[in-house]
Amino acid sequence: MRDDSLRQKLIEDLGTEEGVEELLPLITELRAAPVPKPSIQSQAQLQKRLQANFVPQPTARSWQARLQWLYWLLRAQMRVVQAEIWQGSAFVMALGVLVTLAVDLQALPFVLVAPIVAAVGITFLYGPGVDPTLEIEMATAVPPRLILFSRMTLLFGIDLLLGLMGSVILATLRSEISLVPLVNTWLAPMAFLSAFALFFSLVSFEPLLGVMLSLILWGVQTMRQFDWLFHLPAVIPNLLQAQWQPWLWLGTVLLGGTAVWLAGREEWVINHE
Repeated sequence: MRDDSLRQKLIEDLGTEEGVEELLPLITELRAAPVPKPSIQSQAQLQKRLQANFVPQPTARSWQARLQWLYWLLRAQMRVVQAEIWQGSAFVMALGVLVTLAVDLQALPFVLVAPIVAAVGITFLYGPGVDPTLEIEMATAVPPRLILFSRMTLLFGIDLLLGLMGSVILATLRSEISLVPLVNTWLAPMAFLSAFALFFSLVSFEPLLGVMLSLILWGVQTMRQFDWLFHLPAVIPNLLQAQWQPWLWLGTVLLGGTAVWLAGREEWVINHE
């Protein structure tokens, strides 16, 4: 390693240039010092001493212990996820409810708002650019895929709860709106758009790309609801129609499952860098 590269790394580690020049000769001397090679006998003795202090852990745990471990994992991830995501989701959902109550449109604004809220929030859950604790998480015993899955469960669950609350309010205050058809209209698009945004966010390591692509996709769908104004080609499907729901759920499983699987490659990227 060259001195300038070593000096730059020391500045990054120390956070200041003070003391760097004093440390450079010491580090150079340590690098030049011979590294002792342990003998086979010393390795065997060390292994024997370690095995004597090793206490095997039980392989099977009760379901109560598993539930408790899952609870603590979800609670920990609740603290890691940025508070702005929760606040933004609640604000936009509430705005969608108010706009839907205020206007009289055939395409309900809440149905168009709910999916994009979940999609934008989920892109900022995991990755080197948005997760300051990523390297620490890689050093823990919890697999990165499980961490991502727990965060997805938390965020999507809260967005689902907000969507259900908004749907109940709309069905209560507007007699022409039925609760179950309303939920069926936005639930599948919300799940698909969230998986779609997360997938491209992890593939590119750039959350803004996932946000941009999901906004473009849903922007076209929003225009599709106003054919009398935009006159889009008939080949562009209307994903809010019931006939597309099975395909949306299939796409959710494929994209979401692939995104969770890809989360494991973050460790390779960090080690490679």
